[in-house]
Amino acid sequence: MHTQQLRLFIFLLLANTILPSHAEELTLEKAASLAVSYHPFIQSRIAEQSAANSELTAANNQFLPSFSVSALRGDSGAAQRSATISQPLWTGGRLTGLKARAKANVDAAKEGIIEAEQSILSETVARFSELYRAEKSLVIAK
Repeated sequence: MHTQQLRLFIFLLLANTILPSHAEELTLEKAASLAVSYHPFIQSRIAEQSAANSELTAANNQFLPSFSVSALRGDSGAAQRSATISQPLWTGGRLTGLKARAKANVDAAKEGIIEAEQSILSETVARFSELYRAEKSLVIAK
């Protein structure tokens, strides 16, 4: 990436953040913090974790009793109402398997976030060091 493109990237990154209005020097720590906080790849991994958590909640809820109400009107005009509470007693391991899979998906999503953060941080460090070298070369050239 050319120095000019890199500077444009960092400028756009800073322009979209909640930094104070006065200009501050960009440090490696600030760049890393901004990259981890706002990078779309990490945001998508966080959304995946949220979806996995919802799946786990749904799997846990299948162990709870369910309640249903129905009403029918027969040919004779008589109303027939019924209320049912059902609780799964034995599903052959289906519910336990769904819960285990959902828990594994949550764990995988958490690891995915960590992996994405490490990838973005190493890329940020590489780009920051390129920017630092380019700025030092510019100072030497002047």
